[in-house]
Amino acid sequence: GKVYAAGLTTGDVWVFDLAAFTADPPAAGAVVKPVATVSFASHRVVGLEVAPDGSAVYAAGTFRLTPYKGKVIKIDPATNKVVGEVQLPAAVGVLRLSPDGKMLAVGEQPVAARGEFAPNQLVPSQIQVIDVGTWAKGKPIPLPAGVGDVRFVTDTTAVAVAAAAQGCKVFTVDVAAGTAVDATPEAGVTVPYAGSAVVTADGKVVVVTRLNMGAGAEVLVPSTDGKKMTSVGSGAASPAGGVSGPVAVSPDGKHVLLGAGATIDVSAVKPPE
Repeated sequence: GKVYAAGLTTGDVWVFDLAAFTADPPAAGAVVKPVATVSFASHRVVGLEVAPDGSAVYAAGTFRLTPYKGKVIKIDPATNKVVGEVQLPAAVGVLRLSPDGKMLAVGEQPVAARGEFAPNQLVPSQIQVIDVGTWAKGKPIPLPAGVGDVRFVTDTTAVAVAAAAQGCKVFTVDVAAGTAVDATPEAGVTVPYAGSAVVTADGKVVVVTRLNMGAGAEVLVPSTDGKKMTSVGSGAASPAGGVSGPVAVSPDGKHVLLGAGATIDVSAVKPPE
């Protein structure tokens, strides 16, 4: 198989062939080296996604110089050539592909001095939607601040995290309709700053983590209609100390994995009565 990796400082996407490791028996002294490089020149690569059928690889990046606009490219894995691209109106910081592989959601993030991302600035931002079949942009979805993360729940719905004056806000997003509803708990989200999010396979639990800061994670349970979240606590994270994104769900769906080796057991999480 192949592995695609983004070079944050080089603006490249590297392609690695894992044949040496998957051989039976594995080749002695095997070393993985790039077999191809796809140039994303002068862009900071912020996300990679692979089509479910392996027919395409998508990458999103932000131009390193003013006016810091974003771009999404489509790579043909058979040739490792760029076969499509979409220019975006603002800097982007996150890329997600829908489970059916038909839509891309690209979250904008404000840029501060010297081109550094500033996702916690309260600057109106958007989720850009791209139909990968027609390679056309859909209706942009406005959010009140920089988009910390977007995670698909179904083929056409998602959860998004954005910065807020206190903590952050969580939105349920209808990607097909181009709308977002503020689903933040009435008491707010105690985790400060717009961080990463993850949705379990049953679509019920969202964990929002602090972005590149100290400890902080919160478990939220959506209402039946998805229009409101309820906080059910921070869970049991270990080891003690800082946790941050990115986050993922374990294969058995029982644990959420955070940065720095922290874990949260979500197997017993239930909506409050």
